[in-house]
Amino acid sequence: MEPTKGQVSAEFIGVLTIMFLILTVFSVVILNKTLELQDEKNWNRLTQLGGLIASEIQLADTMHDGFSRRFWIPYNIEGYTFGTVIYPADATRNKSTIQIFYTNALNQTVPYSLNLPREVKGNVTPGFNNLTKRENTICINTVSCP
Repeated sequence: MEPTKGQVSAEFIGVLTIMFLILTVFSVVILNKTLELQDEKNWNRLTQLGGLIASEIQLADTMHDGFSRRFWIPYNIEGYTFGTVIYPADATRNKSTIQIFYTNALNQTVPYSLNLPREVKGNVTPGFNNLTKRENTICINTVSCP
């Protein structure tokens, strides 16, 4: 007995549905993996940026009072803008901490924190940053450094 036109149409639609479902699952898996790799790449960039800032501060820490240096921080990382905040030392810690963060493709804020070698005043901004050491205090982009 030969299949009817209705049966062939139903089988065709069933096969197309299964193929579309497989394509959708495959696309979602690839998209998730791509986003994961991009986040990992951006995380590596954040750690490199944190290392650059920490090395500039370490250099200033080893120098004498009156030391001054200008360094540059990029405006974005792989197209993502980022921000930095330096938290001053307090009763629980005797050193400053810097937090670098960006917002990923899923609109989640991704932070990276790093302990700095000593107390630092001011904040790091994209572009040129002025780092000075006066009275054994390291200041970044501050007009009045002790």
